[in-house]
Amino acid sequence: MRFSLTDEQVAFRDAVRDLLAQSPPETVWYDLAKMGVFGAAVPESAGGLGLSDVDLVPVLMELGYAAAAHPVAETILAAPLLVGDPRLADVLAGATRIAVVGADRLGAFGGDLILVVDEAVRLVAPEESTVEKAIDPARPLLRVTLPPGGELAADPDLVRLRIQLATAAQLVGVGRRMLDVTTAYVKTRHQFGVP
Repeated sequence: MRFSLTDEQVAFRDAVRDLLAQSPPETVWYDLAKMGVFGAAVPESAGGLGLSDVDLVPVLMELGYAAAAHPVAETILAAPLLVGDPRLADVLAGATRIAVVGADRLGAFGGDLILVVDEAVRLVAPEESTVEKAIDPARPLLRVTLPPGGELAADPDLVRLRIQLATAAQLVGVGRRMLDVTTAYVKTRHQFGVP
């Protein structure tokens, strides 16, 4: 078995890493859209890059490392569910953001569309949302009121597994960033006049 990244996976990961490091926060979302990141898991026949979940893991790790303050991973994961839907074009162009909520209707970020994963998978526009207190002020928790309908032909268990994979990959990236910051600090730390 091969456990190392392919050259293509490394190139895409590095391109996303560079973009996240160089783009100002106010344009990073649109820069990711121009790069095609939101269509990464969308089949090529529908205008995407046609990447597998395995191909996405290094990119998702970079999103965690950069602490991307947008629903990038959520939009990447939800986009393939829109194949054949006219809303996909806006998602790929960065004009539509997709947030994810579970059965409790509580999720991070606001979204133009909300992917609801409970006993079924639905994609709907929120009727209203209220901000709940969150530890991270850059990522408010939203409790959303959702209209009926919007059910997609998708397996909720598979969608949940993909969300869990994306969350785990982002957490690995966050952990790597914390380790890098800590290591850099320890190299410069002095106590009682000595390193």
